[in-house]
Amino acid sequence: MVRHHDVVGRYVTIEVDDCEYKVFYLQNGKGIPLICQHTAGCHNHQWRGLLEDEEIIKKARFLSTQAKDPSPHYEHTEIGYNYRMSNILAGVGRGQLKVLDDRVSARRKIFQYYKTKLNQIDAIEWMPEPSKDYSNRWLSVFIINPSKTNITNNKLIEFLSELNIEARHVWKPMHQQPVFNGLQYFMAAKESYCDYLFDNGVCLPSSSNMTVEQQNVVIDSINQVFQV
Repeated sequence: MVRHHDVVGRYVTIEVDDCEYKVFYLQNGKGIPLICQHTAGCHNHQWRGLLEDEEIIKKARFLSTQAKDPSPHYEHTEIGYNYRMSNILAGVGRGQLKVLDDRVSARRKIFQYYKTKLNQIDAIEWMPEPSKDYSNRWLSVFIINPSKTNITNNKLIEFLSELNIEARHVWKPMHQQPVFNGLQYFMAAKESYCDYLFDNGVCLPSSSNMTVEQQNVVIDSINQVFQV
């Protein structure tokens, strides 16, 4: 019986100082592959077994996708990386610069619609825009003031999740990440504002192509939680 292995060999041409070099490497998997590149005096076939070890492959892909632990927020017990910017993705990014103004305009409209429709909820506080600034409003984020309600961001996010609405916490402060446990945190004031933001902040769905109808579903659901 013949069994084909997932490991394949590929050649890639790299240009360095106007000279082209052909490099051979072994790869296992699609999308985010594990690659083993040989060094002088050591051919990569000697390490083929590593590319067929499921635990090593799983670990490598975990580290290469930011090492994000399963959690409703960004949680890291290990330091990871992000190696997913391919030439194709870079090209798409450059192409999208042509419509950047349209994207920012759409995001600002989405933010303003949320803010207008939810303005009757006194406990919700929106990120202000200083008079000389122009925010891209890439994320529609608000704070639930804990002195004005007993509804927490966790409660709201969980309720929206049950309705298949993806709301998220704001980014978890670095000093709270398990990977940096035990390291000293220097505060600029008596209270840690980034902790306050994480404990009370909510990121709402705000994709540039979001429709008013979709926003209304989110808004009605939030009103339901706050019993407005």
